[in-house]
Amino acid sequence: MSEQHNEPCSDVASWDVSRREQLRRWQRLTLRERFETLDQLRVTAALLQRAREEGKLKEPGKPGASE
Repeated sequence: MSEQHNEPCSDVASWDVSRREQLRRWQRLTLRERFETLDQLRVTAALLQRAREEGKLKEPGKPGASE
């Protein structure tokens, strides 16, 4: 068995509880707030992409900076 399978079940339960709470918070947002949040995420994604292209940010799963 890998170490990952030896973790206590409470870690999985905590993840599930956290995910449900995130969904509850999202459901409480108005439509306008949801669109604003999506726009903020789009801007953040664009900034991260630019940083990757400029070599300031490592690619996920790779040891060195992006080329």
